[in-house]
Amino acid sequence: MNSRELEKALAKLVDEVCRGLQHGFFEYVVLGEIVRGGQRRLTIKAGKSYQFTISEDEIANTKPQ
Repeated sequence: MNSRELEKALAKLVDEVCRGLQHGFFEYVVLGEIVRGGQRRLTIKAGKSYQFTISEDEIANTKPQ
């Protein structure tokens, strides 16, 4: 698993919001859940579904900006 999975998830979320703003209307669903080994699964539903599995360590080392 890539240690930059959270970065990829956030970049995808920003990309989808920008695309929606360009299009003019949009609806997204963002789901979070705890899965095996304390990992977090983030799912972005934006026409297609994108899943990211983020390690507990990556989250512990991340501070909100």
